[in-house]
Amino acid sequence: MISRICILGLRFHARHGCLPEEREKGQEFVLDAEIYYDAREAALGDDLGRAVDYHPLVNSLYQVATTERFDLLEALALRLMGEIFSRPPVQRARIRLHKPHAPLDHKPEDLFFELEMTREEMEGFVQGGTARGS
Repeated sequence: MISRICILGLRFHARHGCLPEEREKGQEFVLDAEIYYDAREAALGDDLGRAVDYHPLVNSLYQVATTERFDLLEALALRLMGEIFSRPPVQRARIRLHKPHAPLDHKPEDLFFELEMTREEMEGFVQGGTARGS
């Protein structure tokens, strides 16, 4: 029984980016996350301890996104994945980081970076050392 929790449209202001103006002023980002896990035991036992508790997860994602700093969306995404996979029942996750006000000459309708990983892939990154914000 594979289940999915979706967090859509988590908005935050942060100073991620390579350009000096992005580091100084910051900008709005939007996070979408899909978290897959086996919810059978949680559902049968009506037991939050066997589920992915989204309340502390959302708080943790927001904290990382707003207090750590990264040049690349790729690095931020990997760090956020680390937070997601710190929850034991998570088997697979996908995140999408939108950068709606990216400093571009031509404005697309949307600009985002998407990362999807399994627990095994994440464990490979942990063994090799995960990205850390500055």
